[in-house]
Formats: sequence, C-alpha cells, structure tokens
Amino acid sequence: MFSFIYNGQHYANTDAKFLASLGMDEEAIESLQRDAGDYDRQQWRRFDEVRAAKIMAVEWRIHRMYREDQLGLKRTDDDAMIQKIHEYIQALADLPQQFHSVDDIEWPQVP
Repeated sequence: MFSFIYNGQHYANTDAKFLASLGMDEEAIESLQRDAGDYDRQQWRRFDEVRAAKIMAVEWRIHRMYREDQLGLKRTDDDAMIQKIHEYIQALADLPQQFHSVDDIEWPQVP
C-alpha cells in the first residue's frame, strides 16, 4: 500500500480533495499522485513476476503428463491431480480481475 508522510503525519489516502484539505498545493498533489501510480504499477509488475514463478513451479507436471502420454508411459499424476493443477493455474491467471489492489490478493493454494 502506498503511503506518505506530510507535516509529520502518515497517510495513505491520495484523493485530490483529501490532499487539498491537508493544505497541499496542486503541484504537490499531482506529484504525490504520480508517485502513487508509479508505486502501484511497480507492485503489479512484481505480482506478475511472482505469479509467473508460481505457474512455472507446477506447469512442468502438465508437460510431464503430455510426455508420458506421448511415450505410452504410465502417468505419474492421475487425471484428478492434473485437473487440480489446471484449476490452480487458471486461478492464478484470474487474480488480476478479482482484486483491485495487490495488497488484497489472496493466493490460491498449490494442489
């Protein structure tokens, strides 16, 4: 969560009206809101990196399943587990649409 200190007080609200009520001028408000936007974009980039790592950490199991099928080998993971892995990956993919802030994200559990 983006926060800032103004006149010795700690705040997180970056609404222009609120900032003006604190006594900030228009230039300071614009600068602070730009910093908040930059922080938010940085947090979402970090989220994307973590999510990609979580997907890669389980995706190999699906590739193994396809390889085992192609080679006529017995599958290491049964159909139910492969389904859970697909659901987990989809849940990770759907996270940005479910949360407005990175701070609110609840990561799904690995099957």
